Amino acid sequence: MSERPIIEAKHTKACNACPWRRSNQGKRTSGGWYSRANLQRLWNGLRTSKAPGMTCHPTDPRNPPSDSGVQAKPEAETQECYGALLLIAREVSLGSALADKHGKDAFKLYRFARPKGLTRAGMSHWVLRFAFNAPQLTGLAALPTVFTEDSDIQHPEFDAPPR
Repeated sequence: MSERPIIEAKHTKACNACPWRRSNQGKRTSGGWYSRANLQRLWNGLRTSKAPGMTCHPTDPRNPPSDSGVQAKPEAETQECYGALLLIAREVSLGSALADKHGKDAFKLYRFARPKGLTRAGMSHWVLRFAFNAPQLTGLAALPTVFTEDSDIQHPEFDAPPR
């Protein structure tokens, strides 16, 4: 999560290093970037709105070099993580669909279906951020208005194959 201002998301898809890529989850790295514990830590910040966004790690110069030695340049523009935004957009869409169908009971039904989904504060934060999508109002990056679906971007607990 970032204290550094996140600039407007220029990505139109998740990067190959995205921790939300199913193909990366569980890979061993010295920093534990793809571990289940790290994904839970990242998601807890996003779902509760305690972290109002997540940086794209390869574009964030504050991150240590990757195992391959790659590190963003100090003057690099930090991007917002498209994979995280895609996961959030799916959750907001699910909540919206439930609201259309069930009105005031929608959030209770959402939380029943997704106990580890967005909290009430998290849903409020993200709905407002998507609705107003204005950096001058939110102090945060403008969000994509259209998301390109990517089946490899998955939350390990929501989208995990049966074990």
